[in-house]
Amino acid sequence: ILALLAAIAVPAMSPQVDAAKLEGTAEGISSLLWRAQAEAMASKRCVRVRLSGFDVIAERLNAYDCDTSPSTAPLIDSTAARWIQIADFKLDGAQMTMSFNPVPAESSATTLGGGEPDQLRFRPSGRLYSKDTDVTNDDGVIQITHAQMSGGGATVKVLVESQGLICVLKRGQNPTTSGTKLK
Repeated sequence: ILALLAAIAVPAMSPQVDAAKLEGTAEGISSLLWRAQAEAMASKRCVRVRLSGFDVIAERLNAYDCDTSPSTAPLIDSTAARWIQIADFKLDGAQMTMSFNPVPAESSATTLGGGEPDQLRFRPSGRLYSKDTDVTNDDGVIQITHAQMSGGGATVKVLVESQGLICVLKRGQNPTTSGTKLK
C-alpha cells in the first residue's frame, strides 16, 4: 500500500520540486551577487560577475582603476591574473539555462570592445559600473529558465539595479512591469 501511495504521490509533486529548484537557484545567484557587491566595497576594487556555460563566476579586478579598460589597467600584483576568481555558483545544466536579459549597456561585450564577456561590474561603491548619468540603461537582469516547467512560471529573474539593489522577482514577473526603473 505504501509503495502504491508513493508511486502516485511522486509524479504529482514534480512541479513543486521543479519550482523549488528554480527558486533556490535564483536565491543562490542572488547570494553570489550580494557577495560580489560586498567584496567590491571591502576591497575597494571592481568586481565583475559573468556567465560561463553553467557557471556564474565572480571575479575581483587586480587593479584599482575601474574606469579604464581592464586589459590596460596597471596590475596591483604582477604575479596574479588580471581577474581573480572569488566565488562561483554552478547551475544544474540538465534542467536550467541562464542569460543576461538585459546586460547593462556599458558592460556588454560589444561596448567593452570585445575580449571581455557580458558582465555585471560592481564599482567599489557597490553600484553597477556606468560612465553616464542616465541610469535607465544600467540595470542588469539574470534570467534563469527551467526547461521542464512550462508557461510563465518557468522563468525567474534576478534584478541588479544600477544603484546596487539586488532582488529576485517572482516567477514569471517581468522587471519592466514591476515598478523598477529598467526600461
